[in-house]
Amino acid sequence: MDNKLILKISLSIAMIGIIGLYIFTSTSQNIIEIREMPDFLGERVTVQGTVDKYYVSKDGHVFFDLHDSSGLTKVVVFQNSNIEAVYNLQDGEKITLTGKVQEYKNDLEIIGSKIDF
Repeated sequence: MDNKLILKISLSIAMIGIIGLYIFTSTSQNIIEIREMPDFLGERVTVQGTVDKYYVSKDGHVFFDLHDSSGLTKVVVFQNSNIEAVYNLQDGEKITLTGKVQEYKNDLEIIGSKIDF
C-alpha cells in the first residue's frame, strides 16, 4: 500500500473516533441529586428538579432556585449562554438542568448551560 493512503485512512479513523467520543460524552447524562453537588465542585453535572424564585435581571441573566427531594441550589444562566428556553421557565416547572458546579459567596450554585423539559 501507498504510505499516503495509509496516512489518510489512519487520520480518517482517528477523526471518526474523536467525533464519536465527543458525541458520547456530551450526550450521556449522569444525573445527580442536589445534595451530591459538593462532590462535583468545578465539574459539569445534570440535575433534575423544580424551579422556584425565577428572576430575570435587567442585563438578561436568569436566576432561580432548583430543588429536588434532597435539597436546593441556586442556578445562574448568563445571557450569553444562548439558552433561549430559560426565558420561558415558570415557578413550579420541572426541568433537567446541565451546568457547572461553582462556589459563590461560600454557597454552591450551578452555572446553567443546558435545559431540558
